Amino acid sequence: VRVAPVRILETRDMEMVTGSLRAKRRAAIAALESARVDEVLFQEGDLIPSGSVLVRLDRRRLVLDLEEADARLDHSRIEIDVARADLIRAQADLEAYRAAEQSRKGSVSGIVLRQAERDVAVGRAQVRAAERAVSQQAAAVARLKVRLEDTEVRAPFAARGGGGPGREGGGGRAGDT
Repeated sequence: VRVAPVRILETRDMEMVTGSLRAKRRAAIAALESARVDEVLFQEGDLIPSGSVLVRLDRRRLVLDLEEADARLDHSRIEIDVARADLIRAQADLEAYRAAEQSRKGSVSGIVLRQAERDVAVGRAQVRAAERAVSQQAAAVARLKVRLEDTEVRAPFAARGGGGPGREGGGGRAGDT
């Protein structure tokens, strides 16, 4: 038996393994609108907070469509005001004809009275039609606002940007469609 002094040595344990790494969460993202990519706001490896804008699409046409729809909505609202004013005038005429008829029997012809009643009925229908037009135009404006929101592709959860242009998990470049 031999005796030796105690020495402290550094040792390394090493294991060789074969396998692959997978992300805990993955998501395929896509824009709901079809347009040219205007901006890519991340690069491979970036830490991306949940809800961050990843990509912005070209919104110019949608902005113009929204401005046009807003103008149509304003016009439809004016048409309601005109239709309501016409209805009030027709109702006032009808009331005046009826009052004249009651105060002086037969002073207003039946034809004039029936025409005034028709004018009131037409006025009511025009107000309803103008109100429906406003509802339709307001819905068109709301749809365009949603479409504008859809030109921004957002991160569904916090992650690290991966891949690259044209590869799975990657971003594109501005100008891509």
